[in-house]
Amino acid sequence: MEILQFGVYERRLLSLLFEHVLARFADEFAQRTVLDIGANIGNHAIYMSRRFKRVVAFEPGYVAYHLLQANLRLNGASNVDARAIGLSDRDAFATLAPQETNNIGSNAVTTKSDVAGAERIELRRGDAVIAGCADIEPIALVKIDVEGHEIEALRGLSNMLQAHRPIILFETKGKHGENGSDAILALLRGLGYENFYTLAKDFPFPHWRSPIARAAIRAALGARYVLQRRESFDDRYYNLAIATSDQELA
Repeated sequence: MEILQFGVYERRLLSLLFEHVLARFADEFAQRTVLDIGANIGNHAIYMSRRFKRVVAFEPGYVAYHLLQANLRLNGASNVDARAIGLSDRDAFATLAPQETNNIGSNAVTTKSDVAGAERIELRRGDAVIAGCADIEPIALVKIDVEGHEIEALRGLSNMLQAHRPIILFETKGKHGENGSDAILALLRGLGYENFYTLAKDFPFPHWRSPIARAAIRAALGARYVLQRRESFDDRYYNLAIATSDQELA
């Protein structure tokens, strides 16, 4: 509905991110590459294609990849290089399955093969894929949305991350576990990343309050995104976390 109404999903968040939080990097971005890992149907790839010299987008899901290709053509995004693979810390075949009915954006790598809608996909080690990209400009930004495969994707890009030091955008669904925010931050700190932020609607709502009540309060008070620097993340979902090596964000 947001795409139909506004032409882009998460328009307000993307605008705030690129026109305010990361605005001082605009000239640098225009001469460099961004990696979109978990590109889905291309919402972010198309948005970023207007701000970066080149976008390399990775989407292993069959339906999502073909919708991505169609959307790139419809939007004339000729500087987007779309690839039908997933990035990981190994070369392997895996199972991709939806976590939510009728939402291909929820597709995640799983060990279960009997899930309705599951498909076989190819995973490639990220560093090897990037090394094989012809004439690639320095990588200034990496966006990762891989539904619980973040650690593997980041680990597979460790050489590139240490060499290029790109800003990293990622999501996290909680603190704990192999792909929790604690594990992600520990890995990134080991790769030389020092600064971590969240850009979220951070209202002081009690955890027990229902989503309907929160939505009503936000509608009454007005929703606003808040950029916060963090040493660690709260045990909650963040759809936009940011990591930088030495760049300080306003």
